[in-house]
Amino acid sequence: MFCIHSTDAKGNRSSFSPTPEANTYNLATVGAAVDSWWPPNLCSKTEAPLRRKSGTSFATPIAASIAAFLLLYARTRLEPKEAQSLKRYSVMKSVLCAISIQTKSHTDRDGYQYLHLSRNPDNFFGNEDDNLITGNLRDIIRKSG
Repeated sequence: MFCIHSTDAKGNRSSFSPTPEANTYNLATVGAAVDSWWPPNLCSKTEAPLRRKSGTSFATPIAASIAAFLLLYARTRLEPKEAQSLKRYSVMKSVLCAISIQTKSHTDRDGYQYLHLSRNPDNFFGNEDDNLITGNLRDIIRKSG
């Protein structure tokens, strides 16, 4: 199981985010002031259906979308067996850990691992060389599989 916590857009812990669980991997990603589409029938005639919402409930689908992106990336760039292995908890955990560690602003912030994808050169996906990214992904899969 992954614990998903909330940060602002810069990776700083949200004041409402719970204390990290001991002895587990505590992912944190943006969950504060997330632009969200609100059902128009729940808005007054003068309200726009776009609202800024905050909470771990908004960070969780963002973390899930990062995992889904990784699955798609692996499916399009790796051998089928390698891509399939990314569906295992231990392998996905290792990849998410590597991504959170390889960020320029990485620090264990209140026990959280800040997870985001970026083209920043210090980020896992920041290198323009797809062969290097794919090689790094293969190494992680091999080590954790």
